[in-house]
Amino acid sequence: MFCESCGAKIPDNAKFCKFCGAQQTPLDAPAPSVPAPAAPAAVDKQALIAHLDALYAAEMGMVYADQLMAQLAGQKKEALRRHSAQYQPAYFTEKPPERRNCAAEAQKELDRWRKSYNDHVQSLSSGRTITDRILHTFDRIQDQKDLAEKRTQIAHWENEVRLAPQRQALEDERWNKAMQPYNARKAQFDAREAARRSAWDEAGCAMGRRFDESIADTQRQKDEFAARRQKLYNLNIVYEKFRDPVAEFQLAEYLRMGLVNSLEGPQGGYAFYLNELQANRICGSIQELQRSMENRLDELIDRMSALAEQLRKANQRLHQVRSTVFDCCEAMRSGFAATTDHISRMSDDVREELDRQARPIREAVQRSEYNQYLEAMRRELDKYDYGRLRVPTLDEVR
Repeated sequence: MFCESCGAKIPDNAKFCKFCGAQQTPLDAPAPSVPAPAAPAAVDKQALIAHLDALYAAEMGMVYADQLMAQLAGQKKEALRRHSAQYQPAYFTEKPPERRNCAAEAQKELDRWRKSYNDHVQSLSSGRTITDRILHTFDRIQDQKDLAEKRTQIAHWENEVRLAPQRQALEDERWNKAMQPYNARKAQFDAREAARRSAWDEAGCAMGRRFDESIADTQRQKDEFAARRQKLYNLNIVYEKFRDPVAEFQLAEYLRMGLVNSLEGPQGGYAFYLNELQANRICGSIQELQRSMENRLDELIDRMSALAEQLRKANQRLHQVRSTVFDCCEAMRSGFAATTDHISRMSDDVREELDRQARPIREAVQRSEYNQYLEAMRRELDKYDYGRLRVPTLDEVR
């Protein structure tokens, strides 16, 4: 039997084509109710190459159109952003006429004069004695004048506080008259600024419309390429499975280089392309496996390097600990030896001191025992009248 997809000869009981991988209908299976697709039209080699080139051009035209539209959309966005950022708004810097608050000003001055008067009175009552007041008559007179002037100012500002509503009404009338030309100038400035902003925005919109026109032209070209591609597909020369730019370009190259003379069959372009795809997949899997093994090997090398570094640091710490322990043992041995020598010397000194202190005691004991012995002998000799005999002393015996 022959493959239903690529037309290659395959075994009768095959469920899939070994060339293109398409699923096959068994020979004993009932015929499908839907009509079979129309067989590709028989064309010569050069016409087939031209057909594939036209398909590839249409496919790539659509791809380039998509890329160009995406690029134009990005340029439009960036241009509008830069256009908006370049706009420098103007500000109305003229200050409005100042409006006085007559009541607040009068109350502030009144409070100031009252505080000054109270401070002055307090300083006169606490800063001078009675003698100073009698002796400094001129200063007392001047203080009275100052206090009188401050009372006058206080009275004046109290009157100003009472007249503040009338004065505020006059001030408001003056301020309203001064605000009319100011508001007119501000309104003119705002109108000019709004017109300038509108013109700037209109320029940005015009720029965006130019980009939109370019995008629309590119979309129309893409639609033309799509219509051309669909018209070529309707000729049903290339199988649907191979309708993509890569496959169409490779099939045309196979035909141009003379590797194949047709698209169908076991030696045709479809089978050659599928075999190349399978080989590329295998090579890709091998390369991926190689990269994975290289990555794992690098990871293993890194881990071994880290382990070796840890072992090196552990050996250094062990050597330091061993050196420390050896130094401690040596210090303990030296200290024990020094302690032993010191104890031995102390023991000898104690023994000598004990002997030195015990010698008089032993001598006294011996002398006491010998004297008792002599006394006993003398008593014994006295019994027999041998007192004429002289018993030697202990020192003479020695």
